[in-house]
Amino acid sequence: MKRRISCSGSFKSFPLALVAGLVFGLSLAPTPASQVVAYGYNMGVAPVLTNAVAVDVRVYSLVALRADGTVAQWGNSATDPGISNVVAIATGWDPAFGLRADGTTVAWGDDFYGAISSQPANLTNAVGLAVGFYTVFAVRDDGTVTAWGDNSQQLLNLPEGLTNVVAVAASDEGSSAMALRADGTVVEWNYAATNTHPELSNVVAVATGGIYANAVLHFDGSLTIWPTNNFYPIPDNLTNIIALAGNGNMLFLRRDGTVTPWGCECHSDFTSISNLSHVAAIASGGADGYNYDIFLIDYTNPPPVLAAATSNGIPRLTIIGERFHHYVLEESIDLSSPANWTFKQNLVIPASAGFAVDLPAAVAGARFYRARLVP
Repeated sequence: MKRRISCSGSFKSFPLALVAGLVFGLSLAPTPASQVVAYGYNMGVAPVLTNAVAVDVRVYSLVALRADGTVAQWGNSATDPGISNVVAIATGWDPAFGLRADGTTVAWGDDFYGAISSQPANLTNAVGLAVGFYTVFAVRDDGTVTAWGDNSQQLLNLPEGLTNVVAVAASDEGSSAMALRADGTVVEWNYAATNTHPELSNVVAVATGGIYANAVLHFDGSLTIWPTNNFYPIPDNLTNIIALAGNGNMLFLRRDGTVTPWGCECHSDFTSISNLSHVAAIASGGADGYNYDIFLIDYTNPPPVLAAATSNGIPRLTIIGERFHHYVLEESIDLSSPANWTFKQNLVIPASAGFAVDLPAAVAGARFYRARLVP
């Protein structure tokens, strides 16, 4: 039996030999963003940011991670927290966290409910963070989840068997949380119950604004939103979506770099948001009738590089990309049409820049693989 495995980068196809060569020649340093744009009430004067690589919302202020690992914070008298050596950020109602390259975290903000001080001392292998009201979730590199802080909504009571997780979403108002598994399934839990959502599959991103506004992004760019009896009609033509964000309201980022907002406008500016272009990353937050939306413009991340090899007779893919970034591995047996790509699994590049995925040993015919970044 002959077996052929080919690889590609994000939205581009390469011959296998070229991909293998790129593994040693591609620079993984991100390209700085050209602009950060935000909308909300009384935000103050934003700093000049020409090197931002991520954005988020903390209570009534805005946060950006710079390419040098420092953090900018502004709005409503907020000042820079003096944080450095950070590779990712996660903010909530008040506590905010930065993830460092060694899998440890650094925090700033209020410590109500022990949201900062009760962090486990052995948390040295985190690859992702989510912060809700005063509840914090860390995804470890083994796919398990650790949580601490406020348990008034029983969110620290993690669902049984919560493994193989690549990302968690938590609402600022503290009523719900969702976990995304590598196999594209979702688990949601809150004070009332746990829902494994058997109706959902091929999910690549999750967002929650609380029990009244939840959304997941599917592999094909479509969305599932619930509950459907929301006060605000769901926008039409929500297709070609590549990222979503939720808390104060919901934001949906399209492949063409435009954004559709949904929910309560609440001192934001939906008209201006809808007219944005070249958007690369989104974040939403706020409460008490004040929503804040922030956007990263023209930021580009280098595409991941895939290499194929065989170890003990088992074909293996190695993905080289940005650490702590979320990618979707896709598979095809026929490259004659873009529609022939199918969902394979979610993955997060851990502390090392490479991530290996073993493939089934018995494969008839050719298989093609590519990795796609989820902004």
